Amino acid sequence: MLITSNTQASLVQTYTHVSQKQVEDTQSNESSAQSRTTDTVSISDTAKNANVTWQRIADKYDVTNITGPEIADMAKELYNNGLISGSEMLDLYRPTGLNHADTVHEKRNHLAQMERSYEMVKNYPKNSLEYIKSFEKAIEILKRIG
Repeated sequence: MLITSNTQASLVQTYTHVSQKQVEDTQSNESSAQSRTTDTVSISDTAKNANVTWQRIADKYDVTNITGPEIADMAKELYNNGLISGSEMLDLYRPTGLNHADTVHEKRNHLAQMERSYEMVKNYPKNSLEYIKSFEKAIEILKRIG
């Protein structure tokens, strides 16, 4: 299997394993006749580079001590490198408070604010599942950045 996308590379990195199974030869009189098959995974250079790019961006930003403009820069950098979608980019710098315009240049824990907003969003019955999932994905990305 050839892995070519960033999403596939992330999944492979997270869930890398080699599956093995034993196949018994039922046509043989020997009850111990077995063979092993092994699945292998190849990761393309593009996918490998995606992991390097994620790490480079993660090293550059601290999502627990970040300003609004830094969040926007980080989100744009992730998007421009093909690591997130356009809607995910916008979700990352979604305002997390009513006084957002007054505090946009102040350092804040954006991850914690997104998590608090998510708790409110998921408990409000009129929010769509899609809207709730967008918060979950943004939080997942922020956690990956660290």
